[in-house]
Amino acid sequence: MVVRNARLRPIRGVGRSCRELRQVVQPTERQLTAVEARYAEGAKLRDLAPELGVSRVRLADLLRQRGVRVRNASPTPDEVKEMTRRYETGESLERIGAKLGFNGGTVRNYLLASGLALRDVHGQVR
Repeated sequence: MVVRNARLRPIRGVGRSCRELRQVVQPTERQLTAVEARYAEGAKLRDLAPELGVSRVRLADLLRQRGVRVRNASPTPDEVKEMTRRYETGESLERIGAKLGFNGGTVRNYLLASGLALRDVHGQVR
């Protein structure tokens, strides 16, 4: 904390901190629509973000706000609850994964992490 405070002190006589202010870039609706279409066609976030002048993480957030499912993202807590609910009703890991857009192994890992006891191949609880 001491080092951080030392960095934030004003420069001799200048009266401002060492941090520079950055202007927040807000892409237009037209730009976001174009990027959303290109992302749906298979373009990568890391290729699209510099074109808009935003970071990859910011672009992913903007797309999520528009209802776009970002590829290779972890399941949300609501999706894990849905996985649990479906598994408890008897659906297979593969079928749950196919419906929610995940691999069966991913579903298995998240169910185990949530503390759910998995069935064996014969449907018996292990």
